[in-house]
Amino acid sequence: MDKQFNQCPNCGSEQRFCETLANELKEKGFAREEWTFSYETRQGAVVDKAKEADIPLGSDVPAFSITTDICLDCGTFYAIRLNSGTVTKQMPPPKLYKPGQGQFGNDPRFS
Repeated sequence: MDKQFNQCPNCGSEQRFCETLANELKEKGFAREEWTFSYETRQGAVVDKAKEADIPLGSDVPAFSITTDICLDCGTFYAIRLNSGTVTKQMPPPKLYKPGQGQFGNDPRFS
């Protein structure tokens, strides 16, 4: 699913704060035409943390992305894009520790 919202749900305006800032950069030639800027994008996998260890590697799980901006006319913070799909469970990257940091903290016995 890919759903876009082109108007503020509160006042119906199509003027967005971050999108306006991006357009100013484009007009000055400091950004590519296809580049977009929004207030925030949150994304992740939909997983029950209590059951995450039971999901086999290579399994597809649902995923989401929510992009937001702010209405320039009334200040409403709202979603401008909702996206869903799937991601494949992979091995987590290894945790690397620096000397004096990590799992033993600053314990002098482990320096």
